[in-house]
Amino acid sequence: MNETLDLYCERCSDGVWAEPINAISNVSFLIAAWLAYRYARRHAQLDRSIRIMIGLAGAIAIGSALFHTFATRWAQALDVLPIFAFQIGFLWLYLRNVAGLCWQRCFAACSLLIVTTLLAAMFPQFINGSLMYVPAYLSLAGLTLLHHWHDRPAGRWMFGTLAGLTIALIFRTIDIAVCAMMPLGTHFLWHLINGFVIYASMRVLLARDQRIHPIRIPLSSHETTPTP
Repeated sequence: MNETLDLYCERCSDGVWAEPINAISNVSFLIAAWLAYRYARRHAQLDRSIRIMIGLAGAIAIGSALFHTFATRWAQALDVLPIFAFQIGFLWLYLRNVAGLCWQRCFAACSLLIVTTLLAAMFPQFINGSLMYVPAYLSLAGLTLLHHWHDRPAGRWMFGTLAGLTIALIFRTIDIAVCAMMPLGTHFLWHLINGFVIYASMRVLLARDQRIHPIRIPLSSHETTPTP
């Protein structure tokens, strides 16, 4: 059984092509992946981890397009999983390569993100299903503060990532609420703006000289930040 999931304002029928704008707007993720690939290749930074992140950006486009085309449970899984994987990948690479943390702390932070996101996903009725993105948003907000506090390279891109995700989440959340005024809804704007978010986050990871002075994050009262 393939029950059609009617979750967004644009969908008014069970047809495969019932959400054309929501489906087509996923091209923004492909553009972001292509631009990130070109930038990484031009600056000789196309290592395995960056290739994986670029691949995940492309997978987000494909999975989301399939979901907004078929609107089934299996397509929903293909939509959510690449997004989730990209969030975890970004957190791991930022903490490991930018903050310079040990793998144990990176693992603990990523595990916390996984657990809180899974818990939030259990309540899809809240804020139009956007609750599951709140843990990633809060972690990004914390990383942005940390990034600017330590005056790291690509600060504008880091702030742009947070600002873009803030606006995108607003449009995702109000989609159903504005149906009467906007028959197409606002979910397609979530896609378009998140294309920029994906690219901006990649520019943060690709910034040069990120680890000249690793960020020290005390995790207990016994740890103190050494003076430079």
